[in-house]
Amino acid sequence: ALQKQLKSEQAKALVKKSHVSVSDPGKLTDTSWLNRARAMIGKVNYVFGAESYPNFDCSGWVQYVFREYRGINLPRTSSAQSQVGTSVSRSSLQPGDLIFLQGTYKSGVSHVGIYLGNGYYISNENEKNDLQIDSLNNSYSQTHYWGAKRVN
Repeated sequence: ALQKQLKSEQAKALVKKSHVSVSDPGKLTDTSWLNRARAMIGKVNYVFGAESYPNFDCSGWVQYVFREYRGINLPRTSSAQSQVGTSVSRSSLQPGDLIFLQGTYKSGVSHVGIYLGNGYYISNENEKNDLQIDSLNNSYSQTHYWGAKRVN
């Protein structure tokens, strides 16, 4: 009971700090959600501005995954998502961190994905590629990399 209360208090502190809403603090320590997110490859489609299964844009998909699998309510757009959580250096990335790209189709933060580890991230990329895993070390990602945030 004390651990549940502590998790609840930590979740409330996180909400105040990062302006996200945590509906189930227990989901913060469960990493199986990354496998569930990867399992969506081939099952969701990229549709600009879409935010409901099975059609999403990049930020709509991230918002859905965090809400459904982690109990965290993120803002809707990649730009707004980049304003929550704690900044993380590229050398300190951990699986589950949000990575942001800038200048992909407009100036400023314009794309978001979820870091998987070992230099890879998953994102719902565009109408041509849908949900896929990419390397942070490819030239496109390196050119457009903006930064990363941790929301757990």
